[in-house]
Amino acid sequence: MHCRYLFIILVLFSCNSLLSQVNFSIDEAIEYAYKESDVLKINALEIQEAAASVQEYKAIGMPKVDANFNYQYNFLKNKSVIPDFISPTVYGVLFEESLLEEKDLGPLTSNEISFATNNFISLGVEASSLLFDGSFLSGLKAARVYKDFIAKSENTSKQEIRTQVTKAYLGVLIVDENLKILDKNLENLAKVLRESKAFYEAGFVESIDVSRIELSQENVSSEKKKLLQLRDLNISLLKFQMNYLEEDAISLTDNIDDIINKINIEEIDLFSDIDYNNRAEYDQILGAQELNKLDLERIERGKLPSVTARAGLSGTLQRDNVFSGTEPGLLPAAYAALGVNLPIYDGNERSAQTQIRKINIEKAEIERIQFEKSVALQVRNARVGVLNAKENITNAKKTLAIIEDIYNKTNIKYREGVGSSIELTQAESQLYQEQSKYINALYELILAKTELDIALGTL
Repeated sequence: MHCRYLFIILVLFSCNSLLSQVNFSIDEAIEYAYKESDVLKINALEIQEAAASVQEYKAIGMPKVDANFNYQYNFLKNKSVIPDFISPTVYGVLFEESLLEEKDLGPLTSNEISFATNNFISLGVEASSLLFDGSFLSGLKAARVYKDFIAKSENTSKQEIRTQVTKAYLGVLIVDENLKILDKNLENLAKVLRESKAFYEAGFVESIDVSRIELSQENVSSEKKKLLQLRDLNISLLKFQMNYLEEDAISLTDNIDDIINKINIEEIDLFSDIDYNNRAEYDQILGAQELNKLDLERIERGKLPSVTARAGLSGTLQRDNVFSGTEPGLLPAAYAALGVNLPIYDGNERSAQTQIRKINIEKAEIERIQFEKSVALQVRNARVGVLNAKENITNAKKTLAIIEDIYNKTNIKYREGVGSSIELTQAESQLYQEQSKYINALYELILAKTELDIALGTL
């Protein structure tokens, strides 16, 4: 009973593993990497941040309206000391009119008087707007260009992801192709070994002949184990580049033959024009140039005057009793203002800033030219690499066909008893070498085509 339950559990676990396995072509692997890439997620957040920065900078030139309200209760009123100049004046008139007998009023006295009320309320609305500022307009344009610049960096990240995923995917396919050939060799060796043992038992060959074939079989099996380990490493690398969970199973649907058939050597022109705009890095270089020019424009426009406008409406209520109907009501006030700021002398700060920006523009232009030269050389080398790799694979195919024919004939001779195991082992060794050369030629062709697509920006 326990064994049966264990068997059921193992079957269910195997079925669950198969269901969780996901199939990917190269294009599907790249799309998955786009979706799960942490770099692209950060780029998306940076684009949102740049858009918010544009709005933040744009707000500098937008009209602004502020409202204010203030209530103040004077539980201890401010007082002022005022000389009593009224009493001497009144007495003087009375003395002159002989209404009172003139007398000495003594020194001038002072009184403490407060003009404050118990309650003070003020409220108002103020509006302001930047009417003109040349540096602000250039800065706003630069902020928008910067937003586009950040968006273009996403293309650069995608290009890097495509390159990394493609190379990792191809690495697995090359190992798979090697494994196919080794499995075929092991199958042939197993057949030859069975026949050799039968010949040995019949007395037609010696034991050393059987041992040589067993050694060849062991060497191929050992090589297969190494390749299986290498495949696991390449699968792990592919999962890493895709940001795919390491513990989840993955299956590749593309194969080497499909990819080879897509490589049309006749379409490769060593002298065709290069469209640098296909390279995501080129867009970034041009974007940096435009930002430098706009920065220079912003500095130079700082020489122009800036104009601002302000207007406000306010009112105050000053009463000992807030709700009294006999005390003075709301006292209104309003104003409008226009301000002009004209820079005159800044200690040559703007001149130094202008010089720095011009230097940055010259540096960016040199970098653009250097990039174009570098891409042109990269494309030219990649095109030659594809042509050479295509020629190598053609030669490798022809050589492999010849060696396979030699091996088959040597195998037949051995079976018929007219050939030795040494000849068979030598033919077998040559076959393995040429198979290895052919696989390497396949890999070099695919890699060369990939490098060409990367150089042209078409990957």
